[in-house]
Parts: sequence; structure tokens; C-alpha cells
Amino acid sequence: MAINVELIRDSYNNYVVDKGDELIEYFYDDLFSRYAEVKPLFDETDMPSQKKETSGLFEVPC
Repeated sequence: MAINVELIRDSYNNYVVDKGDELIEYFYDDLFSRYAEVKPLFDETDMPSQKKETSGLFEVPC
């Protein structure tokens, strides 16, 4: 089965690039909702900076 690179690129652009802020917001909301015990680890964290760093994990050179 051939890999459809264009489909992967389009999906990445539609869901990660275009909705990256929403994805990161969902990630942390879900993390703290499922694992409330980890939330205190972030008490002194600058969350806007943390979210920006986390979003960098999804950057893929094309």
C-alpha cells in the first residue's frame, strides 16, 4: 500500500497547524482532568510559555 503523502500533509495542516492552539488547550485540559494530581506540578509554570513550548513538539518540517 502506497503512502499518500499529500493526504498526510493536508491532515497535518488542517488539524495541527490550523488548530494548534485548540489542540494544545485540549491537551492540557484533558491532562489536568484525567490526572488532577499532576496539576500542582504546574502551579508556578508560565502556562502560555509552556503551551508554546508544547506546540513546538508538533512542528514537522515538510
